[in-house]
Amino acid sequence: MSVEEDDDTGLRGDLYDVKTQQLLKKVPLRSNLHGQLVSTYQNGRLILVTLDDSDQLNIHAIDSEGGVKELAQKTVELAIIIQYAVA
Repeated sequence: MSVEEDDDTGLRGDLYDVKTQQLLKKVPLRSNLHGQLVSTYQNGRLILVTLDDSDQLNIHAIDSEGGVKELAQKTVELAIIIQYAVA
């Protein structure tokens, strides 16, 4: 999988077949202008987390077959997090 900038959504994940190196699927990943992405591997799935323009936290899970599922979309109160981190 590669992640690139996308004019419509901010970021886009491109899923490739490992053996043939053929593009299988393009996955839109909504992201703000900073294009921040956090990823982890859990329970056989790649988990991608982004923050979009409206401060919505977006979590996607991608399995080994190329299946993509949006796990969550939630508003995050960043001011509270920053206040406690700086204090």
